[in-house]
Amino acid sequence: IGQDFSNGLFTIKQLPVVQSPNGGETLTVGTRVTVSWLPVDAATSYLVRYTTDNGATWQTIAWAARGTSVVWKVPNVATGQARIRINARDANGNYIGQDFSDGLFAINP
Repeated sequence: IGQDFSNGLFTIKQLPVVQSPNGGETLTVGTRVTVSWLPVDAATSYLVRYTTDNGATWQTIAWAARGTSVVWKVPNVATGQARIRINARDANGNYIGQDFSDGLFAINP
C-alpha cells in the first residue's frame, strides 16, 4: 500500500457552528429567542440570518454581531421550514466561514 504527503503547507479552516436553534425546536411568534454559535478565532463580526422557506430566501437578524449570540424576535410567519445561518467575517469584512442549523425548526402562532 502506498502513501502520499502534501506538497505544501495548508490550513484547516475553522467555521462557526450554530448552537441554537439548531433544528427540531418549535418557537412561538413574537417571543425573544437567543441565537447562539461557537466562534471563529479570526472573526471580528458575524452576519446572522434566518429563513422560513428552507433557504430559498434569507432575512437579516444582525448585520455585524459580535460575540457568540444575539437575541431575535421570532417573526410572524408560521412555518416548519425555518433555519439559522451564521457567516463569520474578518476585520476586512471578508467572509471566512459559515454554518447553518443542522435541521429545520418550526415557528408557530
